[in-house]
Amino acid sequence: MASTDNELTKRQRDILLLIRLGKTNKEVAQDLGLSVNTVKTHLKNLFGKLQVTNRTQATLKSEEYIH
Repeated sequence: MASTDNELTKRQRDILLLIRLGKTNKEVAQDLGLSVNTVKTHLKNLFGKLQVTNRTQATLKSEEYIH
């Protein structure tokens, strides 16, 4: 199923769940087997979709996207 522009990918949801737990980029990268730079790229895209500018705002808005 194709996602719309506002839907989060599975990876974005995974990262959002981990930052909600207070994990750092390094910890998220280790947990998901990614590089820190890849996590940063996912976060940049995630912030754009959520229309936020930082982790705190993303965490607050995450309830709308995590079911």
